[in-house]
Amino acid sequence: ANKTCCFDNYQTSTIMSIEAALEKLTLGDEPNLVEEVKKNGIEKSGLAAGISALAAKAESKDETEALAGLALVKALAEGAPDAQAATNSCLAACLQQAGHKSKAVKTAATDAALAICANINPFALKSLLPAIFSKLPVEVKWPIRELALSCLATFGESCPKQLG
Repeated sequence: ANKTCCFDNYQTSTIMSIEAALEKLTLGDEPNLVEEVKKNGIEKSGLAAGISALAAKAESKDETEALAGLALVKALAEGAPDAQAATNSCLAACLQQAGHKSKAVKTAATDAALAICANINPFALKSLLPAIFSKLPVEVKWPIRELALSCLATFGESCPKQLG
């Protein structure tokens, strides 16, 4: 019973530390958080509970916050395959940031969105399509539509069989 108690305390402190890290996220935090997710998985690391917070950071109007969130999304997409559920949930935010006024945020959003699409499990491709298709109407800013189309083109390399 003591081991379970200690494990529960460890798990709770780990989750709280990830949630706290997401609240205070800055550029350069990505390697530590990716390692935490790789080591403990998406549930035990607390990332599953913080998906909405991560998406909010990635979609923030504040340039510094957005850059940190987008960098973490890209790092997770490239370095932690178990985090696909989190990164997939952030694709819409990445696409939306292609219309940001800051060139740095636009570049980071493009890099993060393409990293998500390039590293997607072929069986999870369908989960990304609603986010991509929602950004294609004519009423949407052209840089956002252009990035959505680039994401579709990425699937030709990462998931050719699923495209038919």
